[in-house]
Amino acid sequence: MATQAQITAVQQLYVSYLGRAADSAGLAFWSNAISTGTATVASVATGLTLANEYKTAYAGLTNDALVDKVYTNVLGRPADAAGKAFWVASFANGSVKADTFVSSLISSLGTQDQQTINNKTFVAQTYTDTAGTQYSAAAGTAVLIGV
Repeated sequence: MATQAQITAVQQLYVSYLGRAADSAGLAFWSNAISTGTATVASVATGLTLANEYKTAYAGLTNDALVDKVYTNVLGRPADAAGKAFWVASFANGSVKADTFVSSLISSLGTQDQQTINNKTFVAQTYTDTAGTQYSAAAGTAVLIGV
């Protein structure tokens, strides 16, 4: 059985990469894969970036636009100029890739920004738990607006 930390990590990836709360089935699948050792948080991140939903949302975006979109998902705002320049350069020099961007970004957040992603993850988890089989991707996205 997945730990709360594993569930939270997966929910955080859904919020950060897809801009929505995880559906119950996806959350259970990925969390259980981590708990049984068939996946890691890093491999789940890779899996999400290979999903059609991710490809549709991010297809054709420049690195600048990708950074802004993930910042908006994670923090509810576009990247600040210095942060954007850093991450765009990191993409350009190959030190970060799409599947490692979120973990790298989150590990570098200050206290206030960390609280923002924690709040978004909490709200997303609450929605996932409450919606159950009545989950709606649109509602899973809408629930995060303003958090």
